[in-house]
Amino acid sequence: MQDGRHRVRAGLPPIATEVTDAAYCFPTVTTPNTLPVRLLCAGREQCMPTYHVSRSEYPCVIVEFVFGGKGRLRIGETMHDLYPGVLFSYGMNAPHDLWADDADPMNKFFAIYTCEDSTKLDELGCIHPGQVRCSLDISGIRVLFDHLIDEGKGSGPVQGMLSNQYLQLILLKSAVAASVDPEDSAGNGGLASYEKAVAHIGNHYTEISSLADLAAAVELSPAYLCRLFRRFSKETPHQCLVRHKMNRAAELLMSQAMNVGEVAAAVGYQDTFHFSRLFKKRFGDSPKNFCKNISAGKTKPSMLQTNQK
Repeated sequence: MQDGRHRVRAGLPPIATEVTDAAYCFPTVTTPNTLPVRLLCAGREQCMPTYHVSRSEYPCVIVEFVFGGKGRLRIGETMHDLYPGVLFSYGMNAPHDLWADDADPMNKFFAIYTCEDSTKLDELGCIHPGQVRCSLDISGIRVLFDHLIDEGKGSGPVQGMLSNQYLQLILLKSAVAASVDPEDSAGNGGLASYEKAVAHIGNHYTEISSLADLAAAVELSPAYLCRLFRRFSKETPHQCLVRHKMNRAAELLMSQAMNVGEVAAAVGYQDTFHFSRLFKKRFGDSPKNFCKNISAGKTKPSMLQTNQK
């Protein structure tokens, strides 16, 4: 990606005026951190029904996040529906149009930045210009943008570094968001069905023992459920279920006077050996050694990994 900092700082490209309840920041100090990005401007906007931005080029990169309402995005020749949870990126001389829905105009955040070397972003799978993704963690990303704007309004070097770090966190969050097919629409039910399945796992994981159990509970076929997880998640339904069970098992081992067999039964496993194998696969140690090592302060790095397999 080209470095457009000099052109941008000499005069930022015009920010849309068809907005209300807006807040902006223009950090004066940015420094290199984990990712090769430099934050130039960020903001929160409530779009008016007449909101429309049309550009044939843009000297830097923008990442935007819709947290309310609806809209439409055209990047090149491709159209996308916008709705809460959608992250999208454009810029670097790519033609684009952005409209708000007449009846339900969108609320959104944006961050304008430059990138000297996109290699690291690509390796991590972060969103890049031309991509549209969907995140279920709407509240989490909202918090990151709010903090970014608050810190970006500061005047010291620490505030500049913090705002840049929040941008990096937002880009990293985009790496775990699901890709959105251009033919998808906000009302197709796929995302709602996926969210229903994830919520059911979170609330009833001790009662679910198989994919068939989960599919029956949320009134979907096992095959369709697997397709939804491939589309909206980085893990399978089984991996999601096991992750919840193992996390709860670790909590019980650390906080309750329960043996391994009792913990296994509490999270839905009658076979203690099978439970122990799954536990070791996730945390890198057996349930017994996990508890001993935590108590002795000898936790292995592998025990703290977020392996979802």
